[in-house]
Amino acid sequence: MKHYADLSGQIFNRLTVLGKGANNKHGNVMWDCVCDCGTLKSVCRHDLVSERVKSCGCLLKEMSAERGRASFKHGLSDTIEYHSWKGIKARCTNPNEPSYKHYGGRGIKVCEIWLDSFEQFLSDMGNCPVGFSIDRVDNNGDYEPSNCRWVDNITQGRNRRNNHRLTYNGETLAMSAMAEKHGISRSTLRDRLKRGWTIHDAITKPVRQFKSHP
Repeated sequence: MKHYADLSGQIFNRLTVLGKGANNKHGNVMWDCVCDCGTLKSVCRHDLVSERVKSCGCLLKEMSAERGRASFKHGLSDTIEYHSWKGIKARCTNPNEPSYKHYGGRGIKVCEIWLDSFEQFLSDMGNCPVGFSIDRVDNNGDYEPSNCRWVDNITQGRNRRNNHRLTYNGETLAMSAMAEKHGISRSTLRDRLKRGWTIHDAITKPVRQFKSHP
């Protein structure tokens, strides 16, 4: 069983660690902290020691007005990066947003370090390549640096949570991506699986070639 150093009593910026709490939905150990303002907050070890999280959120709130003004001062308010940042916040925090039910309504959040800082979002994500858009690696995970990337439309389409995903040799991919990787058509792979073939046979068995006879 993995052991974790005891952070109890240690101080990280505005947060003082009270003790170890319950694991979060991703299985990460959370530490119960009290902020200098008196608010209780659970934070994962990595966010504490890396100083990604410095307070209960009060520090960011104090800086939000200044950062909000800076977002427009840097001249990037019309860029795809800025609109992506605004979009993920709206989907996760605004119940009046049409797509909220698929994001905030499902418990998807924007991480604290991005929520009030476009600059931090841009620093973590970098510039968006032409024709790309933001995508979460784990569609049940939050918008955070470790779970986000810029991808093209094909990759994003394959990563939708309603796609039929297959696992073979320890790798999980959308059916179309799995078929492409192993040199078989998606329709052949789908039909073989419908007929009860194992995933191994459906992928590895050669496709019969029918020749016409004179």
